[in-house]
Amino acid sequence: MATLLVLLRKVTPTPSRTVTGISEKQTPSSVYYTTFDMAITADHIRDKLIKELPAVHVDVEDTSPNRCAASYKVLVVSTQFEGKPLLQRHRMVNMCLAEELKEIHAFEQKTLTPEQWEKQKSQ
Repeated sequence: MATLLVLLRKVTPTPSRTVTGISEKQTPSSVYYTTFDMAITADHIRDKLIKELPAVHVDVEDTSPNRCAASYKVLVVSTQFEGKPLLQRHRMVNMCLAEELKEIHAFEQKTLTPEQWEKQKSQ
């Protein structure tokens, strides 16, 4: 997960300052840092699945209404799925993306072996 480092200024209130505005008279009385976790991206999910499963093909679609990284649909093709039932395949994907799934609100997945994928593409 990517993290964004943000510099914040703490200022001492004066009569010329407003809560929402910044006047020229403001000077920082102290400086401190904070971090904010950034949203998961489709590229991040794709790269992680390719690297950790390993997947031979991955399609990731952000299905959030405003593409806000809250909902994803993935197609994962891996030789690691051969001989495994659907539930076990889905658990493999879920384990791979365990940290990311904490931030995602909806996740739809389709898991195929390379043979199943080739058969599906020809139809």
